[in-house]
Amino acid sequence: MKNKKTLVIIGGGISGCVAALFAAKKNYDVHLIDKETKLGGILKDVAQKDDIYFRACQYINPEASWYKEIPFKELDLQEFSHEKGTYTDIFDEISLERNIAGPSTSEKFSPEIRTSDKIHDLNFVDRIEFYPKKIQNKIRKWFMSFNIDINKLSGKSATPFAVGRIFFRGDIKKIKLLKEKSKTLDDLLGLKRDEMNLGNINASLPNNGFDEFFLKFNSILLQNKVKISLGTIAKPIWDHKTLKLLVKGKEIKPDKIIWTGNPTGLIKSFGYPLLESLHIKSKDIFFELNDKVKENIYIQIYSSKHPISRIFFYNLKNKGKVTIETLASEINNDEIIEFTKKIIKSFNYTYKVKENTLISNNQKKYILISKKDDELIRKFIQETEGSNLIHGNWLEHGRDQKIDFLIRNLN
Repeated sequence: MKNKKTLVIIGGGISGCVAALFAAKKNYDVHLIDKETKLGGILKDVAQKDDIYFRACQYINPEASWYKEIPFKELDLQEFSHEKGTYTDIFDEISLERNIAGPSTSEKFSPEIRTSDKIHDLNFVDRIEFYPKKIQNKIRKWFMSFNIDINKLSGKSATPFAVGRIFFRGDIKKIKLLKEKSKTLDDLLGLKRDEMNLGNINASLPNNGFDEFFLKFNSILLQNKVKISLGTIAKPIWDHKTLKLLVKGKEIKPDKIIWTGNPTGLIKSFGYPLLESLHIKSKDIFFELNDKVKENIYIQIYSSKHPISRIFFYNLKNKGKVTIETLASEINNDEIIEFTKKIIKSFNYTYKVKENTLISNNQKKYILISKKDDELIRKFIQETEGSNLIHGNWLEHGRDQKIDFLIRNLN
């Protein structure tokens, strides 16, 4: 019998778990390693006594090609309509919109652009310079309010910061024509799905939180003969273009290594400088509502007055709950709660906040990519091409794109 190929996966988030299950079914001998004591990565729940909250709005896409590779029924995933909204006041007006997840304005679009440019190769400043001057300046000012120097940013920072597309609501017909004619403008300008003649999409979340989801995933991986080492550090060692690992004092040389986790140490071990690893320190807020929500929905926030990025309303363990993601570590809880109440009212909900359930959680959010890190990561990927490393598609923010990339490279 032919020996199985050996595969080590570094990182026990959802990308690593899905890749491990897929590889095991493809007859790889799989070893999954994570430095944390349980699987889950950034999806781990926020726990308070006997209660839990979703750490952030992290939907799983049931329409993604990789979704069919997992036993979603066994993992107890609930499927529902993908509902979203936006509140924007950074453009000197208040804009409230449903079915939009980006900054919106009643301004008309007059481009300051070179439509032949490839948007994905631009830095952040070059990217926003495609927009009218007024919009450019307001975006600059908004980033400055969080002490972010946009001159240092890669264009790849636009999507994780949720400013990948701007919705010019005063020019819907024109925007549709421009998006149809230009791939560049399609990447810069937003429309609602029905305005693009697209149907509704669904999302899914685990019924009892991500911690339980990953406990079940752990069992499924073990059933498929995946070896799992938690609380374990894997040190990368390069021998020319062969990547080896030092794990618990033992050097191993797998046929393939997938590195879904933070690549800072991996890239440094190749002789490159340390990544800058730009991040934002934030204090996020969680609380219960007086009743279950009618629909799971997240509201993107673009405010010059409140350092909030998103408010997520959802049901979890038969309770209506709210997760407020912020962009600052020093915040006024009372002001955040009062603003949330206004958002609830503005979107015609009648939920009441149970303020005695409020908790907070300090986090570092790695949602920014510097131009320097972008360049280093691209160079590292190019230099290690042909090695036994399958990189984690680190410059791509979308989960589906990351997982699909890993699966393609295992086929």
